[in-house]
Amino acid sequence: MQVKSLDEAKVAQPSPHTAKKPQTDTQGNAIWNADELSLLAKAIKRYPGGVTNRWELIAEYIGTKTPQDVIAKVKQAKEDGTYLFLTVP
Repeated sequence: MQVKSLDEAKVAQPSPHTAKKPQTDTQGNAIWNADELSLLAKAIKRYPGGVTNRWELIAEYIGTKTPQDVIAKVKQAKEDGTYLFLTVP
């Protein structure tokens, strides 16, 4: 049995902090699950328009989406008429 040095062992182990690639649909849009949509609705209320770095704060609140994902989802919701779901108290 060959013993690896500590440095070699570190290189061989994947980092637990390596981010998973977000799931996307065939058009490259992020896929959102029910929990993420619920968090998005809460974050929109918590960080209303005019808040500095709003999209970054919302993405951070959700934890699994980028600011670009959030912006794209809100634009999509406005276009398809589901935006009210995100803003109802």
